[in-house]
Amino acid sequence: MYETHATVVGTVITNPVKRQTTNGEEVLSFRMASNTRRKDAVTGEWTDGATLYLTVSCWRRLVTGVGASIMKGDPVMVAGELRTNEYTTKEGVPRSDLELRAT
Repeated sequence: MYETHATVVGTVITNPVKRQTTNGEEVLSFRMASNTRRKDAVTGEWTDGATLYLTVSCWRRLVTGVGASIMKGDPVMVAGELRTNEYTTKEGVPRSDLELRAT
């Protein structure tokens, strides 16, 4: 199987939350936003483009380091494995979330 690796630059938009999986492994997660910017060739001005929202998950030793280092509003550059998580809400609505597993 091939993994999709990506590096995303953006801003932390939620405070990190630490939790444990059912097998007792710790994971730290937070949401981030990455905005595209484009320079208009005619005017020379920069304009905002689309925003990419994703969940970043940190495992193993990253839990401690990242948890002590970042908070909402901080600029970040995250590299890792990109994946889609599909789930159903309590209301029965199917959803999907883009996750970046930090490496």
